Amino acid sequence: MDSIRTMSDHTLNPDEIDLDRMTDRFLTDREGNKSKATIYNNRSHLADFNDWCADNGHTTVGDLDPFVVLDYKNHVKDRVKASTLRGYVSTIREFLRFCNRMNLTSGNLADAIEYPEVDPEDLSRDTMLDMETNQEILDYLKRFEYAHLRHTVYALLWHTGCRMGGLRALDLDDYTPASDTDKGVARLQFQHRPEEDTPLKNGRGGERIVNLKPEFSTLIEDYVDHHRKDVTDDYGRFPMITTSHGRPALSTIQGQVYSVTRPCIYSGDCPHGYTQSECEATDFDKAPKCPSSVSPHPLRRGSITHHLKNDGWTYEESSLRFNVSVDTLKQHYDETTQVDVADVLADRHFS
Repeated sequence: MDSIRTMSDHTLNPDEIDLDRMTDRFLTDREGNKSKATIYNNRSHLADFNDWCADNGHTTVGDLDPFVVLDYKNHVKDRVKASTLRGYVSTIREFLRFCNRMNLTSGNLADAIEYPEVDPEDLSRDTMLDMETNQEILDYLKRFEYAHLRHTVYALLWHTGCRMGGLRALDLDDYTPASDTDKGVARLQFQHRPEEDTPLKNGRGGERIVNLKPEFSTLIEDYVDHHRKDVTDDYGRFPMITTSHGRPALSTIQGQVYSVTRPCIYSGDCPHGYTQSECEATDFDKAPKCPSSVSPHPLRRGSITHHLKNDGWTYEESSLRFNVSVDTLKQHYDETTQVDVADVLADRHFS
């Protein structure tokens, strides 16, 4: 029929295609093929890209050219460290390739935004937060920000070793006080509820109950009693960790960790020789640019390593608490040396 035209018969005009709609199509196309964490990051990066484009008068796919994407990269570069910038660049390049497959952009537009070079030291410092630094941060928070949002987020990430998504997924009734358990030990229950926007990374396999030391159960109760915002999420549930808008975004949790791991916050000193008046990382939103700040993952790794090395937890016990396989623990998390192993054996069998 002459009235029916296929896509090949119809020439799409990029100047008539809204940029917001196109990024939505890109994300929809990736769903089911990429992990939820990847989709979440893509969505966050593209929301930032769309906001910047709108502020600068770029509203359609046809507005995109090499200078636009390069200007956006430089805009992001001023706010985040190089290792984080790589994530933004990766998302934008994939989106531009998607537009090219739809015959909406030139084939080399994605190549106009190159990956930034990352100092290996910048990557290696993200591997683990050491116990000494962690204790200094906990001491600062306990003294100056007791049971406030940042203290509660940081302390629970450390003590439970959970992922950001696990902390975000907790509801008030996922906490059981010590007085209500047979063993007299307070507990947190991590539950996978993807239909209500609180998935766990490993799905049902990530569900578990974690015991809490008295110091941390008291912290939860004090936070809930004095500083938790009395709000519900979009599904009528009562999140444990809240902002004035409800359940926090993952970026909010991440921002709390980046901000408090700046040495100028917990120690008052800068190991990099900057004064606060000249350092851009003193702004909360630019905390990731501090060479010493870390994301929640090094905090998780430090927690797991501490349990294995200093608290004497077995691989099997740690696997259950932290929801990670024994093989992964041995390969990526255990910092125990041969001398450490010999010391343990000496204590057990030669003393």
